[in-house]
Amino acid sequence: MFKLALLHLRYNGILSVILVVCLTIALFLPMVTWLSSSMLHEEMTARSDTTPLLIGSKGSPFLLTLNSIYFKTDVDGPIDRGTLDAYRKRCTGLVIPLYTGHSAKKYPVVGTSHDYFTYRGLEPAEGTLPGMLGEAVAGSTAARKLRLKAGGSVITDCDNIYDISAEYPLLLRITGILKATGTPDDNALFVDVKTAWIMDGIGHGHEDAIAVPEAVHDESILFIEAAEVKYNSRLKKYNEVTRQNIDSFHFHGEASDFPLTALIVVPASHKEKVLVMADTNLSTNQEASGPESLAGLQAIAPTDIISEILALIFDVKKILDSFSGLVLVSTGAFLFLVLSLLFRLRRDEMEIIYRIGGSRHAMKMMLGIETAILLGVSLAIAGGLSLVVTALARTYYFA
Repeated sequence: MFKLALLHLRYNGILSVILVVCLTIALFLPMVTWLSSSMLHEEMTARSDTTPLLIGSKGSPFLLTLNSIYFKTDVDGPIDRGTLDAYRKRCTGLVIPLYTGHSAKKYPVVGTSHDYFTYRGLEPAEGTLPGMLGEAVAGSTAARKLRLKAGGSVITDCDNIYDISAEYPLLLRITGILKATGTPDDNALFVDVKTAWIMDGIGHGHEDAIAVPEAVHDESILFIEAAEVKYNSRLKKYNEVTRQNIDSFHFHGEASDFPLTALIVVPASHKEKVLVMADTNLSTNQEASGPESLAGLQAIAPTDIISEILALIFDVKKILDSFSGLVLVSTGAFLFLVLSLLFRLRRDEMEIIYRIGGSRHAMKMMLGIETAILLGVSLAIAGGLSLVVTALARTYYFA
């Protein structure tokens, strides 16, 4: 019976292909929705569960979470370096700075400290972690796509090519490539926060400038007033930090005012986590100032924020599931109609098989085997396509 069923399906090849395509589409929609939602839930909760607490400026907690965990989107505003010092005094656990917003060849450049690598379990597959200004370590995916190796280099993107007052792009020297982790860290480059401030123009290095120039006709001099010398844009700034020019790099302004995007706080205990959130979110004194002030800040638990995002996504999934159910019902009705018509058209064939000794039970079994083969092939194709689409989505959005 199985051999006869295969022969019949092959003889009616075009009709069999049409039935398989229709069934595959009907099965693919609910399967890919279910697999994608499961993958999304797994990836997003895994990343958020390893980030106990985020501190950032007041605004959208969704933007703060997506920026600090996945390095996507912008935040409503920066916090200052003094906030980092304040929380390090308050907390006995880890307080890790993050400064995002820069990129290199469209891949995010994240300013942070060595505590970030220790906490996330990031280790170099080759080379070492950054040890001085201008150095960077690349995630595995970013390194592969940009063809970076330890000892190589990459130049940062220019935010606005039409802004003549903008800082020059900075040439980053790659000191190492991180091991693959299957997280957004694979898709980023990491530098020290001071290197990120150089990209902002807060810090820079330039040629030696003398206090009272002997060559008053130097084109880099804008004007001389008393003992003060002002230089114009002709004074050459370095767009790469080397061991020869690193001593010329310096920062302007108060260090406590330098910007950060967020802080990852890893409290020593649950009690400390609750106290930090309460102190931060209940601080409403907008007139307070100084490094100890918590005004204008928010503390969020990424797990709660991701749960809210997933709740919205799964509300949409319910709608998609209803559409998928309708497609399945309509396809089932279509398949029933087609098979019923085929069985009627095959009455003469069935009669011949019966007259030469075949039982009616055997004929029904053959028809059932044909239907099972069609469903099995369709299910296998739909499952394979769903796995491929889910894997591509995981690589594109989370790797």
